[in-house]
Amino acid sequence: MYQPVEFRDDGVIRAYAHIVRNPFGILVTGHGPRMGATHLPFLLDDELSPTGLVSHFAVRNEQLATVADGQEVLTIFPGPHTYISPTLYHAENDVPTWNYTAVHLHGRYQRVDQHGLRSILERTVERFERDSEEPWLLDSLPQSAIRSLSRGVIGFSIETTSIEGGYKLSQDKLAEDVESVETALVTRGLPNGPAVADEMRRADVRGRSTPPTTDPDSWLGPVQ
Repeated sequence: MYQPVEFRDDGVIRAYAHIVRNPFGILVTGHGPRMGATHLPFLLDDELSPTGLVSHFAVRNEQLATVADGQEVLTIFPGPHTYISPTLYHAENDVPTWNYTAVHLHGRYQRVDQHGLRSILERTVERFERDSEEPWLLDSLPQSAIRSLSRGVIGFSIETTSIEGGYKLSQDKLAEDVESVETALVTRGLPNGPAVADEMRRADVRGRSTPPTTDPDSWLGPVQ
């Protein structure tokens, strides 16, 4: 994932925390014309000491033909994002841009057995029902129904081999403009604005003190 140094952070702890907050990822498999991509909910394999991911998808999904056990796959986790207008900048002029967060996780795919699938399904339900006033339980279905429905999905794990984080949150702007952007995201009703502002606060973005590498002058030299 391309990221200027201001926005790149490949820290594993931060990346896994991002995945927990944004668990609906995109599994990319295969090569060339046989590439596949599916949007799926993911869990960390171990919430306390994660080494990868688990999920499940439909047996009828044609993407299954593009992936085999032990194969390297890519899982993309987009976070909140929004357009940033240059009208929000006061300290210096600049162009429109987009603030966003994302994590790319590369890893080895492995299909799990029926016992592992049952565990993934139970954990997935618990994870996304836990904040409900009346959480639904997988065991509220008859066991015969669970066994029948389980035939239509497969469970799998992904053992992490590398992880990349991109957190583009105005780190390349001066402090006055960082404050202006964050305030506008909260108060102007911008799409996803409050969520991106939360990410800015979480990253403790304070503004740069040196010239940004995002300016082409920093690697191409001044315009002649």
